[in-house]
Amino acid sequence: MLHKPLSVLRLVSCMIMSLLSSGCTEQSYYTDEIRMTGPSRCHSCPKFVEGNDSLEFVNEVMHFVSANSDEGNVNHPLCDTFYRMPFDQLPIEDFLKIFEEDCGTATCGLAAGIMAKILVENGFEAYTYNFGFANTELTHVVVLVKKKGKLLVFDPFINYSLANQDSSLIDLIELFKQVKKQEDDIIYSSNRVTHDLIVNLNLMDSTQLNSVGEACKGWFNNLTAVNDSIVKKRLIRTYDSNVTNPCSSFILRFENQLAAKTQFTKLHQGMTMKINQVWGAEGSQRVDSLINSSLLHLGFGYHK
Repeated sequence: MLHKPLSVLRLVSCMIMSLLSSGCTEQSYYTDEIRMTGPSRCHSCPKFVEGNDSLEFVNEVMHFVSANSDEGNVNHPLCDTFYRMPFDQLPIEDFLKIFEEDCGTATCGLAAGIMAKILVENGFEAYTYNFGFANTELTHVVVLVKKKGKLLVFDPFINYSLANQDSSLIDLIELFKQVKKQEDDIIYSSNRVTHDLIVNLNLMDSTQLNSVGEACKGWFNNLTAVNDSIVKKRLIRTYDSNVTNPCSSFILRFENQLAAKTQFTKLHQGMTMKINQVWGAEGSQRVDSLINSSLLHLGFGYHK
């Protein structure tokens, strides 16, 4: 266990609580693009083999990204500006090396972009989808995978896919219709992976020195020092682990805001609150128009 003064442990605790309970401030993927030399491919990522089950491969990629994309507050210029890059030039190998060396962390938007890019490199139609409360931290990004005309929902940041009660994966447009009819009985399908939470102590301030609740104190044992200013902790990454986090949960904060501001109460219902255009494979504008038309037809609107 890493031994630190109590005040520093409280500081780390408060910072980790903040990181785990925060969402992703939405980004515009179509402005100020960074100029790069050409498409970048990932040679160390999972590879789809023709004849294998395509949905098993999508889940494999989701778990790969969930396990290898670090969460936290360690800044890196490449990670912090990924949304300015053309999608086909996202340097996945570079991101993975940054995470492996504990030099940067991924937002939900970056994790979704990495997953979508790996899938597109393997011949899949995949896109990122941004939803939530515009201009707040209570937003989120998931991946849509187009299969047989359906847009299936995967979340590499929290690590789940959305399914019907019969365990078949649900189409996003069908989800909208079920939410409208108040007939949405959705399963969050999630297998356990672990990943690193990395915290830069130098980015904290004295206002985060508040004491933490009793339920949190034991949760912050076994911190590992990366260097003099950065510590990390290995965490389980599943839907249930996010909901039951003893200190704070993005899902619960998001759902509490839904209950306070809308007629909704569940994370998946908030997916009707679209922000920004979808981003990813060729045909993204057509997919975006389809989603917008469906939302408007059902009376949900589009949160620009």
